[in-house]
Amino acid sequence: MRNIVIIAAGILMMLASFAHALLGWPALRAELLSEHAKLDLIAGLAAGWLWGSACMLTFGAIVTISGVQMRSGNRSGVVAVRAIAVCFLAFGLLAFVLEGFEPHFLLFVVLGLLAAASFPWRTRSTSLS
Repeated sequence: MRNIVIIAAGILMMLASFAHALLGWPALRAELLSEHAKLDLIAGLAAGWLWGSACMLTFGAIVTISGVQMRSGNRSGVVAVRAIAVCFLAFGLLAFVLEGFEPHFLLFVVLGLLAAASFPWRTRSTSLS
């Protein structure tokens, strides 16, 4: 079950990256143009925004592929999924607080928590006997 949650997290991350690039950027660009922002400023923001979208897509692909591999017993992607989960959680929580508790950033928290399904919730005791 845990692997299915990880796969779902990865797919949702990829979908969020498309929304970020295809819906978020055009809306922000239109707002910047309506405020008569300089074109070089808009170009610089576009580069960063779309880079973020590409990173979200890549993170989602890594999480999805790792989740599929975990279903067949290959746990080689666990560390990468954990790093991505921490990244989404940390960014989401920090942005949520710093941006005046804007609920939008809770999506990153939710995606991070779903990816955190790869974390071991209990440890197994090992015995030497």
